[in-house]
Amino acid sequence: MEASYYKQKGESVIVNVYLLPASSKDEIVGAYGEYLKIKVKSAPVDNKANENLIKFLAKILKVSIGQIEIIKGYQSKRKIVCIKNINENNFRAIVNK
Repeated sequence: MEASYYKQKGESVIVNVYLLPASSKDEIVGAYGEYLKIKVKSAPVDNKANENLIKFLAKILKVSIGQIEIIKGYQSKRKIVCIKNINENNFRAIVNK
């Protein structure tokens, strides 16, 4: 069953992210309604939390930083993130660990 916080669009996965900056560690918390809740250590200052989110997702999904783009919500906790060249089965397997 597909979670409501992501969808496959072509060769990309679009993810609704609820970001919790200034946390004790970088981690995926899990589903949070229509969002995937993710904690990052960086504070939401000078785009640091957004950069931390992109680096964290790239690391756990084993993709390059260039494959991840925040397409909406740069200044919000609620973001829409596009992860290019990944299929939803791979995404789901990694996120649901």
